[in-house]
Amino acid sequence: MIRAVEQDVHDDEALIRSAAYAFSGANVSAIVRELLAGPAQRIPGMVTATADAGN
Repeated sequence: MIRAVEQDVHDDEALIRSAAYAFSGANVSAIVRELLAGPAQRIPGMVTATADAGN
């Protein structure tokens, strides 16, 4: 389910805000793992975009 949500939500900020509603530590951990290492690798992309914007 996490992967499906990640694939359908294209707005990074909205994705992070929606993850904040995961109440258990295990759920937050699963979401962060998916965002880090899933096929879209959203967090590495966000970090790269942020670093590039600062230059």
